[in-house]
Amino acid sequence: PERIQALRANMKIVVLLRNPVERTLSQYYHSCRWKLETLPLEEALAAEENRLQGALEVIKTPGANHLSYQEHSYQARSRYEEQLPNYFKRFGRDRVLVLRSEDLFCGNRAVLTKLEQFLNIAPFPRETSIPRANSGLGEARHVPSSVRRKLEKELAPTFNWLDTELGLRW
Repeated sequence: PERIQALRANMKIVVLLRNPVERTLSQYYHSCRWKLETLPLEEALAAEENRLQGALEVIKTPGANHLSYQEHSYQARSRYEEQLPNYFKRFGRDRVLVLRSEDLFCGNRAVLTKLEQFLNIAPFPRETSIPRANSGLGEARHVPSSVRRKLEKELAPTFNWLDTELGLRW
């Protein structure tokens, strides 16, 4: 948020969030498709904490990159409660609109209206549809329910924060 604020401190920000479990799985399979991940899903999730050691310090340096932060931060980047408060603090809660991406992509008119009002723009034409971007190949459909339940449990603080602070539920 610091670099964004340095560019334009008074901007409005629209944040699209995915279900944290689905986001986690999507990033894992994206990394697999790009040959950036070689571990099976459960091993990759278990290795994440070690892979990310020191990453936050590295990426605080302008222009710096940390491969594992970029490609292996499956659950870490799904922990929205650790990221969004920084945007609220820097830009003000009233300048950050947080939406569920599923609601936007399914053509929910109420979401488009909320977006129009937030950005103070003319209404979108009634037939407006927002195309999905970055769709995967559906690999996550085959993840065992036991793995999904484990992720839901590990990401429970995120789900609770989203519900309590933003009124968002999946």
